[in-house]
Order: sequence, then C-alpha cells, then structure tokens
Amino acid sequence: QRIRIILDELLIGNYLEQILCRDGNYQSVPEGATPDDIAKCSVQRDILRDSCLSAEYPVCLDGEGVPIGVQDEDEDGTSDDTRFIEGAVDIVCNSGGADQVIPLNLDNSYWQPSGNQQVPATGGFDAVGPAIVLTPSGRGFPTSSDCRFDFDSSVVDKEHRTVCAPPDDGDYDVYRFEECSDGLSEISFGTEPLRVAGSYPADGDTLVPLTSSGSNFVMLVNFNVVVQRGADNAVDTPAFFTLLEDGVERTDITAAASAATPSNVNITVPGGFLADTEYTLTVETGATDDWGVGLPESEVRTITFTTGS
Repeated sequence: QRIRIILDELLIGNYLEQILCRDGNYQSVPEGATPDDIAKCSVQRDILRDSCLSAEYPVCLDGEGVPIGVQDEDEDGTSDDTRFIEGAVDIVCNSGGADQVIPLNLDNSYWQPSGNQQVPATGGFDAVGPAIVLTPSGRGFPTSSDCRFDFDSSVVDKEHRTVCAPPDDGDYDVYRFEECSDGLSEISFGTEPLRVAGSYPADGDTLVPLTSSGSNFVMLVNFNVVVQRGADNAVDTPAFFTLLEDGVERTDITAAASAATPSNVNITVPGGFLADTEYTLTVETGATDDWGVGLPESEVRTITFTTGS
C-alpha cells in the first residue's frame, strides 16, 4: 500500500532523503552540495580525507568532521543507496480523538523529482510527478480514521517555501502559499471501518458437517484488516465473539488469529457441534484492529448455520 503526493514544484531533496555512508548509517546532504562534492567523498580510503575535505560541501562526516566516506561499491561517484528521512513527512490518523503517527517503511518511501501533472501515455498515475511516495510499514492504517499529512517545516521548494494545498477551487494565492501554518488542512482522507469479510461456516449454511466423536471444530472468520491479538495470537472472547448453540451460549470457545494471515481468526469449538442444531456466531463490537480501533456497531455481524445429522 502506497500513497503518492503529487506536487507542482520541485522540492529540495536534501530534506527528504539521506545517502548511505560507509559506516552503514544514512546522513543528510548539505543544501548546495553538487555531484562533484559527493564524488570527492566517494574515493578510496587512502585519499579520502584530502579529497573529501577539499569539497565545498563535504558529506558523510563523523562527529568530529572526519570523512567516513560515501558508500560507493560500484565506484560511480554516487551513493549506492538513499533512504527517506524519518519525520520529513508524516501520515497522521485520528480515531476517537487520538492522533496516531503511522510508521513508514523508510526504504520504500522516496522522493521522485521527475514528471509533471499530466498522466503520460505509459506508466499511468504512478509516473505523475514530482511526487513523494509514502509506504506505511506492516501495520498499515487504523480503521474508521481521518488521516492527514504533516510536513516538517524543513521541507521546502527552491524558493524555501513550505508545502501548501490549494483551496477548494484549486487556485493558488501567493500569500496563502507563503503562509503555510495550516497549508495542508485542505487534504485529508478516511479509512474504512473494521468489518467481517467472510466466514466458514458462512451465514445461512445448512448441513454443516460434524467432526468425529470428541474432535474439535475450527470455525474461521476473515476480517478486512489485521486484528489485535495477544500472546500466541490469542484474541479475546467473548469480546470478539459469542456462539449460541440452540439459543444457549457456548462459553468454552477459544479464538486465535492466524500466524500466517493475522486478519483470519480461527475459533475452536471443543468437541465439535451437535447434530441437527442451529448455531449463531455474533462478531461483537469488542473486536479491534491492530491499532485498537473497534468494530463499529453498524458492522456487528451474526452468522447463523445449521448442522447435518
């Protein structure tokens, strides 16, 4: 899952990405540095100090200003890798009044300085730019949330203007553009609620097979996102689920999210089902996503099925 923020001006990439140095760390490149400066700090170790310190803007220095060297194994005079700067642009989602900053995969987030605002014949929307591409880490977004972008004040264009969004009519006003205290308030997006995507048995199933004598039956409920789980992937019943057997609650069921697919929850029914019996599984409001955001009342589901003989 990626979010693409398309801009109409080139930003100064120094404040969006860092380069890889030989000590394995990433460092920012000073504004004004040229490819020649990078190349001078990419040379062999025996000439690194003199070469790098002769650059107008040396890069990849230690805390005492001694050159570490740019990681350049292919010897092309540039860094072998870059990484998005943490905090340069944040995705912030609010659910229930609490802001949560969405962790980004910094290796898969990046600044693309090329392109224009016209969708090209090839490449589609992914080729439109200049653009910042943000890739959330494994947890994704919380459900039922309002999300926004927070740009650090260091992120500016070549005129050192911070990032703003146009008003509803899409027209920029130069004063609005230069006064960006709330310049991104025009942009936000919402996320879908936690919901049930499927189950086994499914609602309305009949002649659900029985297990052999004394064997457990394992039901499956699939949610649209990863659910919150504890030790051994256990989820809380009856907060998540209640199961009625011919109208009487079964209090012995247990549930655990799948280790391989944490949006799938397996519900174990000890001893299996009774023959020719109606069962009703209710997915309760206590069910939560991986961020702790609960299932809305509107998404409570009852799954009713009957067993065979």
